[in-house]
Amino acid sequence: MTLLKFSNRVMLLLIAITMILQAQSGIRVVQKHTSAVDPKENGTQTISISQNALAIESKSPAYHYLMIFRAMDKVIENADLKNGTYMQITGEQIQQFGAIKQQAMPQLGAYQDLIKQKMAEAKEKMSEEDRKKFEQYTKQHGSPIPGMPGEEETEDQTKFEVSGTGITVGQWSNTTHYIGYEGKSKIEEVWTISPKSLNITQGDLSVFEKLGDFLSPLSSDMAEKMAGSFRVGSEEFEKRNGFAGIPVKRQEINSNGQVSSTDMTEEVSRQNFSAETFQIPNKEKLKKQDIMGGAQEQMRQFR
Repeated sequence: MTLLKFSNRVMLLLIAITMILQAQSGIRVVQKHTSAVDPKENGTQTISISQNALAIESKSPAYHYLMIFRAMDKVIENADLKNGTYMQITGEQIQQFGAIKQQAMPQLGAYQDLIKQKMAEAKEKMSEEDRKKFEQYTKQHGSPIPGMPGEEETEDQTKFEVSGTGITVGQWSNTTHYIGYEGKSKIEEVWTISPKSLNITQGDLSVFEKLGDFLSPLSSDMAEKMAGSFRVGSEEFEKRNGFAGIPVKRQEINSNGQVSSTDMTEEVSRQNFSAETFQIPNKEKLKKQDIMGGAQEQMRQFR
């Protein structure tokens, strides 16, 4: 073997090692969304999870969004690939958001108290059916009024009851079926499976704790809430979600008792992700939006 051939082999070996080190092992989840209301909302969501990065891609005929969090870079990137725009949120900007929020809290609190009063007065004038629809909407989607949080949790929040066990749903066997109620109204059905059967451990989901830490300047308990929501198999996980296990199928039920949408998990697999998985493709061709300018402008109205 000549020195040149040996050098080439060493170089190829080094390249291979570099590629292996750059690859990130993790979990990929693929979900299918079906809407009974608007077929344009039918699409897929692909979630790529490594210990230090997260990518969530949602795609349908109506939209194509990509959210990426990279813990090592301390950055979140959101892209609207259908309309060719993206925005970037750095750790430094999150700190600035937190400071702006603290400055605006007195005025924001007074504004929210006023809106709560107006909403309560409006709900009193609603019919019972319209009131239930409004309460269900705000609990699932948040308040329709900008700057106002969703309905606070009460004793009437969704309560899940086990309907059956050992049920096969799609490719998933031995699932537990839950029915979610608000009062006496059925609003949701969930089928869950044990994390162990999916070979998912807490370590696989540690990126969500890092995401919570990243967002903590916006809320003092953000880190703990985020961590608790993804401590699979724990009592806290069950308390926050209302059921045990990981959902592989969810159905929302409208006020007429009909299914309005279905989310079905089609794949949960282990992958070796390339670095490109956690990067916005062709970012140089997208128009960057200034998130700080928009946030500061919104906060000024509360001063």
